[in-house]
Amino acid sequence: MKVFVYLISIIAIIALAGLFVFKQPNGQAWLSLDGFLPDTQVINEKINLVTKKVHKIFDNNKAEINNKVKVYRWKDSNGNWSYSDNPDASIENEEMLFDPKNIVVLPAFDVPTVNSSDTNSKEKHDNVSPNTLMTSPSKVLELYKDANNVQKLMDDRQKKVSKAIKDNNN
Repeated sequence: MKVFVYLISIIAIIALAGLFVFKQPNGQAWLSLDGFLPDTQVINEKINLVTKKVHKIFDNNKAEINNKVKVYRWKDSNGNWSYSDNPDASIENEEMLFDPKNIVVLPAFDVPTVNSSDTNSKEKHDNVSPNTLMTSPSKVLELYKDANNVQKLMDDRQKKVSKAIKDNNN
């Protein structure tokens, strides 16, 4: 029985080896090692594709961080928040990063000035057209109340934003 198993094993090995040696009608061997080895070119292409995607993700994150605008904020002695792109050296500042696409920049406004040395200053003052900077005294109290309401809304909004930032950092 032992001899029979050896004989069958040797025949199987010779038959398998023969498939690597004997040729098909087209001149190629029936079996080749290429069929048993992985295609390293395909594997390398897939690895390169994944590597490029990972680099793209990290490069986008770096670009987003580098494009952020630094804004500093601090509370004054009255408890009001102040914001600037330059830190105040006299007190502790909190650095904040903002996406420039989400920032609205308001243009500076010019206040009309009247030169008292000018001979026609009275005429120029009379010709100044009313604008949003000139308000009647009767509306000052109403504007003050509105400003206080806006300040309360902004303080509430600031608390919510600070809480959201703190929750995201935890």
